[in-house]
Amino acid sequence: MKKTQLIPIICLLSAIASLLIILGSKEKTAPELSTTGDNSLISDETSLPTNPASAYCIEQGGSLVHTSLPEGDEYLNCKLPSGEEVEENKFYNSAPYLGKTLEEAETIAKEKRNSLRIIEQDGETLENTADYVPGRINITLTNGIITSAFEE
Repeated sequence: MKKTQLIPIICLLSAIASLLIILGSKEKTAPELSTTGDNSLISDETSLPTNPASAYCIEQGGSLVHTSLPEGDEYLNCKLPSGEEVEENKFYNSAPYLGKTLEEAETIAKEKRNSLRIIEQDGETLENTADYVPGRINITLTNGIITSAFEE
């Protein structure tokens, strides 16, 4: 084979090698997540996602589940260790209430312009209305301490 015939082959191999290097070094986009086989998302082992709501979900032992709506919208849910799925931002927004007394939670809710509703107290489910109030925090009280809180 003549040297002139090798030039196109060498150029092609160089181009392929360059492309592989570029693709291999490309940074992950935020949040730093990869998809598992069950369509859930997990964080890179070396760092948490850059989205605080995603990071909080993972810190609490949850996993992120990617959800696509028929209209094309996409969002992340937090799958809790109990198996329950909640919208990650609502889960994150309810975090300041956990471990607080009802009085402390009322102060926080007032500052954040949220309303509170006790849905369970000391293991007893309370009677509540079925109305939807955006931003309302539904709480569970155990011995006077909030053990569960979810934003509507």
